[in-house]
Amino acid sequence: MSDLTDQVVLEIITFVRQQPIRKPIPWEIIVKDSCFLPSECTQLNAMNARDLISRMLVLNPDRRISIEEALKHSYVDLYEPEDPVEPMGSYDTSIETRNLNIDEWRRLIFDAIKNYEATHDVFGQNAQ
Repeated sequence: MSDLTDQVVLEIITFVRQQPIRKPIPWEIIVKDSCFLPSECTQLNAMNARDLISRMLVLNPDRRISIEEALKHSYVDLYEPEDPVEPMGSYDTSIETRNLNIDEWRRLIFDAIKNYEATHDVFGQNAQ
């Protein structure tokens, strides 16, 4: 890590440790069942989604769910072995070298989301 990264990490650790310990708010209050679209797949339910999210958001990387474990989680592991899985393509790392301010990053992310929504049936409007 660079000196700047080391300093930022140290400042984050110091900040977090100075915060009062609070009782966690249950996921059921933060993300209501109504936030989840109905699904014919019984694994795609609010309880499984909340479980996966809570395991992914563990701060300690030694206690956080691994990628391999996450891919085997019941909320994600929906495909039968004979189901074909199309590769998503390679990751373009050029975006990581861009020097953008916060507003430019926000615009870039917003535009990417809108482009994805425009090219995918994210709201289930074209469901059979």
